[in-house]
Amino acid sequence: MTQVNIARDACLKTLHEEREEEGHRPTAFGTLGRGSMAGGCDRSIAFDMIEARPSEEILDSTLMAFKTGQHLHELVQVAMTKQHDMDCEVPVDLRPLGYLISGHADGVYIRDGFTVVAEIKTKKAYPIKLARRNFTPELHEIQQAGMYALGLGADAIHLIYYAKDNAGTVRKPSDFVAAGETVEWLLFLDEEVPGDGRTVGQVAAAEATRITAIAGQVIDGLLPERFIPGHGTVPVLPDPGSMDGPWRCRYCNYWGLCDSLPAEQVPMGAVLIPTRKEETDV
Repeated sequence: MTQVNIARDACLKTLHEEREEEGHRPTAFGTLGRGSMAGGCDRSIAFDMIEARPSEEILDSTLMAFKTGQHLHELVQVAMTKQHDMDCEVPVDLRPLGYLISGHADGVYIRDGFTVVAEIKTKKAYPIKLARRNFTPELHEIQQAGMYALGLGADAIHLIYYAKDNAGTVRKPSDFVAAGETVEWLLFLDEEVPGDGRTVGQVAAAEATRITAIAGQVIDGLLPERFIPGHGTVPVLPDPGSMDGPWRCRYCNYWGLCDSLPAEQVPMGAVLIPTRKEETDV
């Protein structure tokens, strides 16, 4: 008897090939900004806008996790469509509101006469446990769903956290998370965001304004400073293998590229930024 990894290797090869074939996914209406950029670092958002080539290799485990999350994401969409007549992957254009942003809402449905935008996030057990304990969704996810709601003229957002795995022990229910468990919130646009003081509509508009301002810098040929909302400017990047500094830097696909550049705003013409477009033009 021989232990082999034939199926695993086949899966990973397929996932890497799919990722290469997909390339850079355009926004719904060709805008520089997209709703999923909410909460991101100014510079990382700009790198995405110009289709910079990631400097970090994606881990096999990350690819597998993405695919698992994608299947569970689709499961929720199918279930909500069957049970609540939800429309899925609805295009959203925020340009009529003055924002250079577009995207696709995971779902839109009617509840008690109100139009609701659903945003689905598949997560590991630990963040599910934190969300269940604090019963507070992450601000950038409220902002993403809120931007889509603004663009569609919807009344509310429905945030859905879906657990991808098990964690803890059934002997301690407060720490146990079961695969398939959800934590969900229904928030109206005029409802105050917990711990923030602003409404859902206000935080969404503020983030749409920030992303549009970043797009303006890109149009002007400028690379924004290394700035993360809720943290501030990052003068020196933390080591990816450490627990220091903001997690967005440590897990950023552009860590090596960003580390080679100054932290402050710089003209793009003054620095070398490899892009995906260059790869397709060769």
